[in-house]
Amino acid sequence: MFLYYLSILSSITFTPFVLFINYKKKPNTYIYIYFHGFSSIFSLFTIILNDYYLLDNSKDFNIIAKNMTYLTFQYMIYDLFLEYNNIPYVIHHLICLYGIFYTLYYDIYYVLLLYLLLGEISNLSIDLVKLKIINNNIIYITFFLFRIIPLPIITYKNYDNTVIFSCLLIDNILHLYWIINSKKVLKNY
Repeated sequence: MFLYYLSILSSITFTPFVLFINYKKKPNTYIYIYFHGFSSIFSLFTIILNDYYLLDNSKDFNIIAKNMTYLTFQYMIYDLFLEYNNIPYVIHHLICLYGIFYTLYYDIYYVLLLYLLLGEISNLSIDLVKLKIINNNIIYITFFLFRIIPLPIITYKNYDNTVIFSCLLIDNILHLYWIINSKKVLKNY
C-alpha cells in the first residue's frame, strides 16, 4: 500500500519538482535522479513483491505500474525537449510515448512498463557518476544487467502483438547502437 501512495505522489509532484529545479537554476541531474530513482525503485519492488520474475506477464494490470505510466509520460516529454537534437534519443522517446498512449488507451501492458523501467537503473548509475558518487564502470554493468539481457527476452515474449513487438524491436536496435557507440557516449563521464 505504501508503494501505491508513493507512486501517486511521485507522479503528481514531478512537474512541480521540474519547475522548482529550473527556477532555482540547479543542474538537470537532480530531475534525472528523481525520475530514474523513483521509476527504478517502483519497478524493482513491484516486480519482486508480485513475483513477476519470468518476464511473461507483460499484459497484466498493475496499479503502481499505471501510476508510473503518468510519471514516465511527464519525464519523456520533459527529456524530449532537452534531447531534441539527438536523433536516437528522439526516436527512443517517441516510441516510449507511443507505448504509453497504447497502454493507457487499451488498458493493457502495464507490467511491461515495469520491466522496461528496470532499465532506468542504468540511467540512475549515470546520474550518480555525474555527481561523482560512484565509478563509471557501474554504468556498463547496470546497462548490461537491466537493459541488454532482459530487452530481447521481453521483445520475444511479446511477439504476438505486432505494434508492441515492433516498438520493442526498434528499441533493441537503438540499444545495440548505444552499445556500439558507448565509448563516445561515456567519455563525457
